[in-house]
Amino acid sequence: MKTNRIEQPNTTGRNPLASHPNQRGKAESLTAMPSDKGGNRQDMDSLNNPPITLLGADDQSDIAKKIEQSIAYMAQHLNEPLPVAALAAQACLSPSHYFALFKRQTGSTPMRYFTHLRLQYACHLLDTTSYPVKEIADALGYKDQFYFSRVFKSVNHMAPSEYRLRQQGSKKREESQL
Repeated sequence: MKTNRIEQPNTTGRNPLASHPNQRGKAESLTAMPSDKGGNRQDMDSLNNPPITLLGADDQSDIAKKIEQSIAYMAQHLNEPLPVAALAAQACLSPSHYFALFKRQTGSTPMRYFTHLRLQYACHLLDTTSYPVKEIADALGYKDQFYFSRVFKSVNHMAPSEYRLRQQGSKKREESQL
């Protein structure tokens, strides 16, 4: 049986989710010193509790770049499972730190964002091709088309086949109005 190779999208790292407030560029470089308790005690506290430095604008732009690169990596690997640990390693961060930074930057968890990227591309394929749902599921790394349909329905509130029918109906109405 011949299978068609489905090309991966060329995305620019835009958020497929609803937009969220972004904290980029709002943090300034601040240093908080331990409170003065008097005498030599302050010197000991300073040694035991080093200053806490919040992220400055340069650090924020580095984080933003890492997250953008991570999103581009996700978009290039829509057909593979991508655990958070692999994405964190690609960004040279620990998984927990990566997770927190990603969520702060995008307003979404990495896996939720990745799922939305996959389903956004699935919608594109349903709109522009006549590939069966099973082939689209395979192309996006879902080995079980029924699981793919459940995930699609949980996000889009309709099954992939219903989505395709509605989109085709919309196109026919638009053409008849011209």
